[in-house]
Amino acid sequence: MLDDIIGVSWQRNLPKKYINLAFCLEVGGVKMDSQLKLEFEKSKSGDKNERYEAYLYILKVTDQKVDWAYEVWDQLLEDLTHKDSHQRSRAAQYLANLAISDPEMRIMKDFPKLWKVTYDEKFVTSRHF
Repeated sequence: MLDDIIGVSWQRNLPKKYINLAFCLEVGGVKMDSQLKLEFEKSKSGDKNERYEAYLYILKVTDQKVDWAYEVWDQLLEDLTHKDSHQRSRAAQYLANLAISDPEMRIMKDFPKLWKVTYDEKFVTSRHF
């Protein structure tokens, strides 16, 4: 099914995780799985390129509704005050994206914490968010 849409040559040029993501987005949603958990871990550690690739992956996944938002919500709230300014920025961006997956409307209560990141003492943090 995916081959008909994007073609085999397209798939050869991408890592497997992106092919899996494209398929999941096509058939209606991404579940929290070991790959996604690994991407959240990679976004906090590893080398710069690995963190950036994980960051892009998570942003792509959270562009649509997901059913696992609350599995990471509390950790992301904690990360809004992380000592690493880049981690604060990533947490804010992830939470902002996950707001579409928030049927309990937690974002309304947590929005002041999220907004505070836009006034971060580190310019890079507020600029990225």
